[in-house]
Amino acid sequence: PLDLKSWFDVNKPFIFQTQAIGPLSYKTKFKPPGFRYFTIKDNQITDVDVYSLHLKEKLEE
Repeated sequence: PLDLKSWFDVNKPFIFQTQAIGPLSYKTKFKPPGFRYFTIKDNQITDVDVYSLHLKEKLEE
């Protein structure tokens, strides 16, 4: 996205909705608070990045 802030505002409901997905949470060892950034190609999730709202940077796996 060209503007991450506006992208986040638009996709916020989707992002928070995905927090309920159990297997992804275990797989990425996700610890709140934070959000996931999904890379989607051809309607398939190809990549998941986890960001911390406090650090404002990508967390290392």
